[in-house]
Amino acid sequence: VTNPGIKKELMTVHKIPEEKIQVIYNGFDEKEWEKIEPKKFDKKTLLAAGRITTAKSFDIIIKALKELGSDWQFVLCGDGDSGIQKFLNAAEKEGVPEKFVFAGKLVHQEAISYMMGADILVASNQLNDSLKYAIPGRAFEYIAAGKPTLAIWPKGGDFDEFLTKFDCGRIVGRDLEEVKKTILF
Repeated sequence: VTNPGIKKELMTVHKIPEEKIQVIYNGFDEKEWEKIEPKKFDKKTLLAAGRITTAKSFDIIIKALKELGSDWQFVLCGDGDSGIQKFLNAAEKEGVPEKFVFAGKLVHQEAISYMMGADILVASNQLNDSLKYAIPGRAFEYIAAGKPTLAIWPKGGDFDEFLTKFDCGRIVGRDLEEVKKTILF
């Protein structure tokens, strides 16, 4: 299985013995990271890479930008449904369109360069119990980039345990003060 929560469920619900279940996390291809230089950003950079959907909770990052100094920006890389317009509109509404950068869909090597150059990498999704076992695939690339992950994700699930176990980030939920405190830490 790919995460501890599924292992626990198989043991308790389906009575499969623990010794018959092994957790093997997803990963990334180290060779793709060779010889890639980090992108140079002009500002301190929060960055999210991946599929952009309206279900993502990037609006809390945009609200935090309003209260962070002018030396911060949020870069969003990827493509998706109407999520892109949703977050462009949110940046406009919060009065921070200049701090929100939509980089679009990048080839993978360019996305790696962006991740390596950012200061904090952002993982986000809906905050509901259906994600208690979820560990986003992007988390492994975020670790490879050597940058902390700020995760707008349900607390107490497998991703929370993962970030703690590998000391690579923090789950913050949707609390604006907690998001700002974590960014400025």
